[in-house]
Amino acid sequence: MDLQLLLTPRNSNYDESNSKLKKGPAYHLDLFVVGIINGFLSLYGLPWMHGVLPHSPPSMSAAWQTLKNELSKDIIVKVRETRVTGIASHILIGLSIFLLPYPMAYIPTAVLDGLFLYMAITSLNGNQMFERITLLFMEQAAYPPNHYIRRCPQRKIHTFTMCQVFQLAIMCFFGFSPWSYVKMVFPVIIFLLLPFRHKIVPCLVDGKYLEALDGEHQ
Repeated sequence: MDLQLLLTPRNSNYDESNSKLKKGPAYHLDLFVVGIINGFLSLYGLPWMHGVLPHSPPSMSAAWQTLKNELSKDIIVKVRETRVTGIASHILIGLSIFLLPYPMAYIPTAVLDGLFLYMAITSLNGNQMFERITLLFMEQAAYPPNHYIRRCPQRKIHTFTMCQVFQLAIMCFFGFSPWSYVKMVFPVIIFLLLPFRHKIVPCLVDGKYLEALDGEHQ
C-alpha cells in the first residue's frame, strides 16, 4: 500500500484528490473476514463485531510526519503504515476479559459513555457524510474545494446527503428500538440498504455524480 502523501494538509479545505494514497486489497479482505465472523455470530445470537478500531487522535498523529508551511498550518508529507498499534490494541482488549467481573465492575457506566461519546465526536472530523450535512447550513460561497463539490451540482449533493440521512434514521429506529421484535429486523434492514443504494439512489442522482460522492478521490 502506497502511503506516501505529497503535501497533504490536515485541514478540511484541502482537495484530497491530489494525494497519492492507494487502497490495497487487504482492506477488502479484512471486511470479508469480518462478514464471515458476523455470520457465524448471528447463528448463536451473539453481538456483531466491526472492522474498525477507533484509535485515539494522538495515536494517529504519531504516524504522521508533518511540516509547517508559510501559513503556519501542518502539512502531512509522509504517513508511516503500521499494524503494531492495531494488533496491540486487540490483544489488550482480549486480555481485558480476565479483569471481569473485578476490577472492571468498579468503572462507572458514565465514564465509559463519556469515553465513547468523545471518540464518536472526534471521529466526525474528516467524515464526508458529516461534512456534507454541514453544507446544508452553509452558504455556497463558503463550501470547501473538495473534489465532489467541484464535480457535482449543489442540488445533487444535498439529495444524496438526504438519502443517507434517511437510511441512517431507519437504522437508528430499528437498532435502538425498545421493542425486541423490532430489533430482530435490523439485519434485514442492513441487507436492504444494498438494493436501495443501487436501485433507488441512482434514480435520484446521476451515476457520474455518484462516482464522486461515493468517496473516491479522483
